[in-house]
Amino acid sequence: MQSRATRFLTGPTGGMLVTALSLFTGLLGSVWSSDITEAARHGPAAPHFDHLLAFSYCFALSALGFFLRQKFLDQARDAAQSSLEASQKRLESASQEIPELVRTLPPREFLADFGIIFEKSLVLAAMSQADESPSRDQILESITILIEGIATLASKFDAGISETTYGANVMAFVDHKDAEPWSRNVKFIDDGVSIQNLRGLLIGPRAFSATSKGGSDSAIPELALPVPTSEGVDPQTGGTGWRVLPGAPMSFSRRRFEFFADTGTVGQWCRKFGDFKEHVTRQLEGYFAASSDHIQGFLSVPLFVPSAEYQENEHRHVVAVLNVHWSESRRFRYAEAAENFSGAIAPLRALLALELVRLKERFGWPPPNDESSGRLSDSGKVGVNDR
Repeated sequence: MQSRATRFLTGPTGGMLVTALSLFTGLLGSVWSSDITEAARHGPAAPHFDHLLAFSYCFALSALGFFLRQKFLDQARDAAQSSLEASQKRLESASQEIPELVRTLPPREFLADFGIIFEKSLVLAAMSQADESPSRDQILESITILIEGIATLASKFDAGISETTYGANVMAFVDHKDAEPWSRNVKFIDDGVSIQNLRGLLIGPRAFSATSKGGSDSAIPELALPVPTSEGVDPQTGGTGWRVLPGAPMSFSRRRFEFFADTGTVGQWCRKFGDFKEHVTRQLEGYFAASSDHIQGFLSVPLFVPSAEYQENEHRHVVAVLNVHWSESRRFRYAEAAENFSGAIAPLRALLALELVRLKERFGWPPPNDESSGRLSDSGKVGVNDR
């Protein structure tokens, strides 16, 4: 904050007074030049010594006023320069954030497409829930529409080229006691480990997959992934490594969003952060290498059992995991964009979790190689890709 004296001296009034005082001092020096010279020679005994004192006082005041004014002006200029430089830095920082926002925020058309897909999904889910005794196919149809809608929204959010395929699938959790039907589909598990020694499996029935182009996702086989009883400990905190596979199993166990922009890095992650046998890591690398034309990257997010009460995620029950993958990406190259998409589809994730719980409670999970697809037939209902 500037003092009142500083503001006065650096202002126009102060400048005028300093200038006037300087001119008045010069005038005195001109008019009394001989008197001032004589007084300087003879000292106080000179008859006009008071003229010398008056001139000296005026000269000192004008010099001091000029000095202080210049000092305060220099300080104000330095402060203004510093403020300008700080503003330029903020502007540069903001300009650097703009491309990041463009890369990670959804395009304008996404919200309109989301509204259409959410409305269709909500109507189908409501029709299914209104039926006191819905058939298994009715619930599967609602689940399929939701998954296909999410795959379609992924393509809209990423705004990639038309040739890019986006897929979505759900992996449901089964306790080890009920996992026997899926024992032949278990992949990426240590030799000699029995299903009964696991917490359970994450299973991916064919009916729980869809693509943005319609139909089930042929790029995803009917896998069952192990969920160990012990998650392991993060090596970054001094542990020996995670025992939970990256992706869906990690998302399920840790109740968090997981993301890989490049599936070619999964093996590196396992060796750096995991506690897996080398043959398990190589199997994962081989799987993603063989699927690289269809799965360039993916995200996984837990599907929580819906509840009317607010609970922190670590206290909520996970019924399944939603995976979304893409063959090429634009926005999904960035973790923040993928996480923004995951948050944007939260209403669809809640509907999907609700339908999954209804299916599990009434009919159980579809077995492997199940012919039921949940696809819309000639019933007259509108698919998510219809406008």
